[in-house]
Amino acid sequence: MLIGLIKTIFFISLFYYIFRFIGRYVLPFFLRGYLNKLNNKFGQQAPSPDGRKEGEVRIEKNGNQTDSEFVHFEEVED
Repeated sequence: MLIGLIKTIFFISLFYYIFRFIGRYVLPFFLRGYLNKLNNKFGQQAPSPDGRKEGEVRIEKNGNQTDSEFVHFEEVED
């Protein structure tokens, strides 16, 4: 009976230290790689369809407009 109790305590402590080692050293290694991959994936922005950089403003003037006419601006959301 005493031998069974000692074996049980030994295996419980062994599993405890194995999981502690995995949680402290192995798991952060894999999580760091996974998070770096996600950061690269979401960090790269898709280029705009007309080749402009984000935040760049372009004003186009049609031939039939003069400076005194009202110009309708349209807000474009990504």
